[in-house]
Amino acid sequence: MHYGHPRMPMDERAKIFSPFDPLKGFREELRRRELKVLAVQQQKSPLPEDEPWE
Repeated sequence: MHYGHPRMPMDERAKIFSPFDPLKGFREELRRRELKVLAVQQQKSPLPEDEPWE
């Protein structure tokens, strides 16, 4: 249904909503916590796959 104007392409429509960030700093906080978890995981050494189970 057209209301007197042409339809906007979907990629242009998506650009309208992309700057909206209702939770300021949320993505940055998630990234900071993700990096913290990865650092802890890297400190733990996994079992060597070559060694047989006893």
